Amino acid sequence: MNLSADMEARAAEAPDRIGLTFEDGSEYTYGQINRKSCQIANYLVSQGVGPGDRVGVYMQNAPAFLFIIFGIWKTGAVLVPINIMYQAQELIHAVSSTHVDTVITDANGIERLLTIKENLNTIMVAGGLPGTLPAHVIDFDARVSDQKAAFDSFVPGEQDVAAIMFTGGTTGAPKAVITNHMGWYKALCDLAGGHTGNQARHPIADDRIPPNLVAMPLFHGGGQQSMLFAYHIGRSVLLMERFKAGKYLALAKKYNVRSLVLMPTMIHDIVNYDGDADLRHVRTVTSIGQELRPLLRSQFEEKFNIPILMNYGSTEVGHVAGWGVKDLKKGLWKPGSVGKLYPGVTLQIRGKDGAPLPAGEIGEIFVKSTVTTKGYAGNAEESKSLLQNGWICTGDMGCLDEDGVLFIKGRKREMIKCGGFQVWPLEIEKVLMKHPKINDVAVVGVPDDRMGEIPKAFIILQQGTQADSKEIIDYCRDNLAHFKAVRAVQFVDAFPRADTGKILKEKLKDNDNG
Repeated sequence: MNLSADMEARAAEAPDRIGLTFEDGSEYTYGQINRKSCQIANYLVSQGVGPGDRVGVYMQNAPAFLFIIFGIWKTGAVLVPINIMYQAQELIHAVSSTHVDTVITDANGIERLLTIKENLNTIMVAGGLPGTLPAHVIDFDARVSDQKAAFDSFVPGEQDVAAIMFTGGTTGAPKAVITNHMGWYKALCDLAGGHTGNQARHPIADDRIPPNLVAMPLFHGGGQQSMLFAYHIGRSVLLMERFKAGKYLALAKKYNVRSLVLMPTMIHDIVNYDGDADLRHVRTVTSIGQELRPLLRSQFEEKFNIPILMNYGSTEVGHVAGWGVKDLKKGLWKPGSVGKLYPGVTLQIRGKDGAPLPAGEIGEIFVKSTVTTKGYAGNAEESKSLLQNGWICTGDMGCLDEDGVLFIKGRKREMIKCGGFQVWPLEIEKVLMKHPKINDVAVVGVPDDRMGEIPKAFIILQQGTQADSKEIIDYCRDNLAHFKAVRAVQFVDAFPRADTGKILKEKLKDNDNG
């Protein structure tokens, strides 16, 4: 099943119904969404793009981003969405590791993309730019506008790739997760089954039913899944350019949104928002992306009297466990847990010897599902360590209770989950070691009320030099995406080390002075 199929079905059955509303109030019917996507598909094919080819998208959330996603999938090409916060070196890694030579961008990304133009064959800009377009940059809108508004979508096989999504990597660079049409569509069906009891494409909702509010970026798996899930269950999409608590709350109230899907950072901002925060119209809130700190959870639930449900999964394996509204109504929900396993998921809790553990015992979580990735593009070593005889090694620690409900206890690896994004210390350390005043550096994750976790740098300066935290943080922000930049710095004279010379990062955390 092509991932554009649900949207196409809505366009066929109700072409004049609103399928997309942007935060500025602009509206698009299902028919318009499909026609614009068909025009994009026809243009891409005219430029030689076909099944299996990879097309990068480096954009902020906008209606055009959604149209482009579906247009790429219609052709059978592979969507490679790139984090709009990536800087030059991260962009180079993204396009080289995925063999992308064509990227579609917007006014938010064109300046940064032009700094790596030597690494690309084609740069297209959607949405226009003030003044004259830079040399060799294609006006995407102008080329698309005169294309035919009909297209026979590619019919994918079981292993045909839909997208390559970037996530963290143990080597310090983002990993490029390979996902396929059939697996991701099965994930939508499983998610629908877990929440509503019906896996199949739902009938289109009554036009009085509120839209699903999507505030997560469409370059993120959570953003794409939220958008696709809305179309699968017959809802329309209310899309934000980026999350801002005040605007989010205003839109949710204006459109009477009943169910919210939020990252913990968003929950933090809503709890601490000092303006109008009326959520009486909301029935449920689902937290995704990273662990939700217990204090933040209780603050939200006490302030708004709305239970927060959890959803556990990853780009590599899809949705693993969660709670649905029907579970809440039946009294099955267990606070503090992430939920029951979704249909199609097999999970084991394994001990240090690799053997499955009984209920109640904590071990490493291994998952197998219909969504399991084929691996990482351009990274055979990481793919081998991730996949073990068809099982995904998550690196997370947890346990199952006697009812098969999953509880997460922590992470085995060093990865920092900051605001829903995966951040790897080694990548930050490599950047900081280029600073002329730094002799050595170690980066760890430390708790943060808003972000869940933030990267903190412990630094040994070169002899005879001086620096302050601001200088180090600014240097990071100049060379890394904002979410990867260290948020705290502590200067030390030496690191605690093992006999082998390895820095004992857990002891550094013990010495954290805040």
